[in-house]
Amino acid sequence: MASLVRDLQRDALNQSISVVELLQKSLVVATKLKQDDFRAWVQLELDGYKDTDVPSYRVVHGSPKVFNPYRGYQPLIFEDAKEAELYSRMHFNMPIGEIEHSMDRGKGKSSGTFNVSYNAKVEGGLMKAIEFNLQPSLHVSTSQFQKILDAGRKIVLEWALKLEENGVVGEGLGFSIEEKQKAQNITYNVKNYIQGTFDKSPIQIETEESTQTQRIRSRVIAERTALLNQIRGLLGEYGIVFGQGPSQVRRGIAALLTGEDPRLSAMARELVLGFQAELRELDERIGHHDARVKATCAGDARSCEGRGTPRYRPAHRHRTGGRRQ
Repeated sequence: MASLVRDLQRDALNQSISVVELLQKSLVVATKLKQDDFRAWVQLELDGYKDTDVPSYRVVHGSPKVFNPYRGYQPLIFEDAKEAELYSRMHFNMPIGEIEHSMDRGKGKSSGTFNVSYNAKVEGGLMKAIEFNLQPSLHVSTSQFQKILDAGRKIVLEWALKLEENGVVGEGLGFSIEEKQKAQNITYNVKNYIQGTFDKSPIQIETEESTQTQRIRSRVIAERTALLNQIRGLLGEYGIVFGQGPSQVRRGIAALLTGEDPRLSAMARELVLGFQAELRELDERIGHHDARVKATCAGDARSCEGRGTPRYRPAHRHRTGGRRQ
């Protein structure tokens, strides 16, 4: 005859069974046995730790970074080790189903990381202290989130084993009066809490879309560079040499086409005219992407084009020149 508790043990060992499904079955068993503490834990995992501190297995660690539309993701450097540790750690309180869904979506991604947004208050404070108007986020290895799923599966398995050890197995779809009485004497502590929590932060899987503008812009610039090299190569065959850089080639072509240079054949002139039109089109496309980048930087081009490494410097530290006490 089927056993609710043994079925739960099998499901906990079966990686093809989702953690959400496993917890839902655990909720049924805990409710039938009036295991209130365990049922409360299951509901927190399913619904999220909204106003409650999270268990230690839900604390994830990662690398704080900022997104620079020109340069991609850059490390965020902290001068204070305690601040670096604080912003490298996040207490994850979202429903476990959202974590599991994000893990499923992230399978096969080459980066192997999640880009996790800070909550609005933390993000705003970081952006003010960074000096540059770049959006910060925490980059966390997928293994950190797999740890949360594995912990949930392990807790259910250990609880189910403890139930069976105490003679509670649940034949069929229910439990006998004797089993329910035995269950009242069984305790399983899952409240391994730590102090403090961040607000709920959505997981965002790193995808091509997250750096789309930057990548398209880089590709168009590469196309323009190839065209400039082709123009210089062609004109070099006629003894015409331009300096390096797009502006040098633009001016040289304009001067060349306004006159009647005897070194250019009619066919060569037609080719140069075509190159000039193509160069203008690429310049317009790059200008379009530059405008999008500047909009992303909220008009602060220095924040995106700066060559320095983004650093976290609280405002009062700028005034006093010393460390925070």
